[in-house]
Amino acid sequence: MLKNVRSHLVTLMVAGHETTAATIGFTMYFLAKNPECQRRAREEARRVMGSKGYLEYKDAGKLTYITACLRETLRIFSAVNLLQRSCAKDTTVTSRTGTKYKIPAGSHMYVVLRGLHTRQEDWGETPLEWNPEHFLDEELIKKRHPHSYYPFGFAMRSCIGQFFAIWEARVCLALMLNKLTLKVPEGYKFKAARGMGPAPFPKDFALVMAHREDQIVSSKGKSSSSDKHASTLAESREAAQKLPADPSSKQQESVKIYFGSNVGACEELAFSIQQYLKTFGLNSVVAQLDDAITNDFSSKTIIVTSTYNGFPPDNAKKFASWLKDGSASSGICWKKAKFALCGVGNSQWHSTFHKFPNQIYKALTEFGAETIVPNCMLDVSKEWDSHFEKWLGKLAGVLTGTGEASLPAPVMTRANRLQVDFAAGDMKVETINEVFHSNLSKFLVRKLDILENRELQYGKDERSTRHIEIALPKEMPYNCGDHLAIRPFSSPELVDEALDLLKLKGDEWLVAGMEENPKKARIKARRLLALLDLTVCPSKAELTQLAESCPCPPEMFKLKQLAENRDEGKTTLEVLKQFRSVQLDLKGFCEFFPLMKVRYYSIASSSKSVQGKNVCKICVGVVDYTTSTGRHHTGASSGMLSGLRAGDSVFGYVPELSSNFRLKDGVPIIMIGPGTGIAPFMGFLEEREVIKAEKEAVLFFGCRSAAQDNIYKKELEKFKSSGALTDLFVAFSRDQKEKIYVQNLILEQKELVWRLLQEDAVVYVCGDASSMAPAVREAFSRVISHFTSEKEAKEYMDTMEESKRYLEDVWG
Repeated sequence: MLKNVRSHLVTLMVAGHETTAATIGFTMYFLAKNPECQRRAREEARRVMGSKGYLEYKDAGKLTYITACLRETLRIFSAVNLLQRSCAKDTTVTSRTGTKYKIPAGSHMYVVLRGLHTRQEDWGETPLEWNPEHFLDEELIKKRHPHSYYPFGFAMRSCIGQFFAIWEARVCLALMLNKLTLKVPEGYKFKAARGMGPAPFPKDFALVMAHREDQIVSSKGKSSSSDKHASTLAESREAAQKLPADPSSKQQESVKIYFGSNVGACEELAFSIQQYLKTFGLNSVVAQLDDAITNDFSSKTIIVTSTYNGFPPDNAKKFASWLKDGSASSGICWKKAKFALCGVGNSQWHSTFHKFPNQIYKALTEFGAETIVPNCMLDVSKEWDSHFEKWLGKLAGVLTGTGEASLPAPVMTRANRLQVDFAAGDMKVETINEVFHSNLSKFLVRKLDILENRELQYGKDERSTRHIEIALPKEMPYNCGDHLAIRPFSSPELVDEALDLLKLKGDEWLVAGMEENPKKARIKARRLLALLDLTVCPSKAELTQLAESCPCPPEMFKLKQLAENRDEGKTTLEVLKQFRSVQLDLKGFCEFFPLMKVRYYSIASSSKSVQGKNVCKICVGVVDYTTSTGRHHTGASSGMLSGLRAGDSVFGYVPELSSNFRLKDGVPIIMIGPGTGIAPFMGFLEEREVIKAEKEAVLFFGCRSAAQDNIYKKELEKFKSSGALTDLFVAFSRDQKEKIYVQNLILEQKELVWRLLQEDAVVYVCGDASSMAPAVREAFSRVISHFTSEKEAKEYMDTMEESKRYLEDVWG
């Protein structure tokens, strides 16, 4: 048995050494013949090495150009020459062109790889020419047949050492290219021959290899004077090539980064920018946009902000007022001040898309400020990661003085500022509960008691919509149109999966805190993981990052393929469960999972309707479906809320959000709210009933069927009886052959709608931003144009928006 094992090991080592050595030799020859390709490969090797002058295991995955060179070499000179398959039974094989071939049982089929790898249909008109772009150009890759490349064979009989061979070859080439220049000797005639085995080998191989004086020298070990000289030359070469500088080499001037954010997305981006700039030795300070009022703008400034229904985020209100009243220009030298702007928005809110970022840009440029790079305007309704990363790469290039298009786009992380470590026996640190109660005034969130939780759907509908009544503390007042912010937690099932990956039990004590806050708290592992959003899906950059840290070559390649062809339904947790060779410690794990963000729910009640009690109601559509990967998914917040019963509690608060979505008395109101979009209007109607409002109130409500989800039917009938609601129109989309939606009913009731608009009615729209809100807007425009003209209709709608008579509270 041992003799057999030894024989196999010898075969593996000899065969693997010969084919790898041959592939490296062939590639060196092709690089020597193509100086431009050699230059690109050398620059990549040096960029990946950086100033450290050597390669670590994780660096191999970053050598994409060198890998493409090796794969192109293997296309022309494959490690395997021939594939053989036996036919077990009569079989018909269909070719690419549709021709059918009958293969009798017992026949043998052979695939000559040289022929497969040089088909013009897959490899172009000159398939024998060596061109690494065959494995870099996405269009070329997509065009060729998926089975057009098998240099190591395929399936069960493929070469078991192929991934190690590629890894070894690219590292070897990178190290050589750093130190040597390759040239073909004059008069040398290249010829491939058969080696010790069946694989091809360069016969009588000869190259001229010249030592490079500008090589990057490893910082490990002692340095001689010649090493120091070479290192200095290497640094000069790096600067000339505009490669990232070593963060420890020098400290650049400080950069101020300001964010405007309600739910934390822009704050997260701001800290991502800080982390990236730090890698180039750039100091930066991150703060809320309101703090920019005290900035003297002597440093370069970066602003990252969103818009909330057209208004500034809560932590940017003072900054917005400061700009608007003109005081921003007094006492501050805006002339030639440098700033960069990143606006974050959702194009589904087309009327307010990037409204506040655009206001900032207009004001600052009018004051005399100058942009460092063109603005980055992100649309989160689409794929935005690569756009942001390219912009940040350009910004860093300018800030470091290396040029606008010089620095590589960053591999963005989620900039989770959560600092976490094991308690290590130090039990003197306060627990999370002790910190919360001893600093209660600093926290908005409170523990709220559930009074009632009932289902609003009925019949055979499998969907769920919950009516939940919650007791609020006396110091938490609210008005009609406000929201209730709920702090959700990841489900116990997902937390168990995370604990299993981390090989933790859950009762381990950890010490955690935010990066910018010295205050730390002690918390159990299970509870900390519940604070993370374990349902997030990985970005392309994050999948690439996982691939680069993957020690298993087959899984590494699969992760890279997944990065290029992302499964949008696969979460980061699912990826880590699938690729078990990627081992993340607790700190590394937390970097891929942001803290759970609060969820906002429109309050469906009036504080005036319940005397002596501070109670609010919310209407929750429960998110519950099966993903494309077969995972049963429930909404982090809606799923949690749906399981609560009277007597249970939840963490939440009433935020002070900038909004004009308020009930106006003394004018008619038109409310449009299909599904859970009806929530704020239940509060409006409760309040109208209490104050005995006299003006007309019309509601357009929409649902699927009268037999399933005509929610709040009895309550609405009661409001009609009391006069709080004068007209109710319900669109049932599934109760007839042609679907009917709220916008159809608005058009049907055009005389009523136009009359109310003439009486200065205020229009409120709540619900889906992607389809419903644009359709409703179009319906109102058509109603107005019916009685006027298309041009006047547009002007009328614009005037209504400016005068706050057309208000939206919509979500994606």
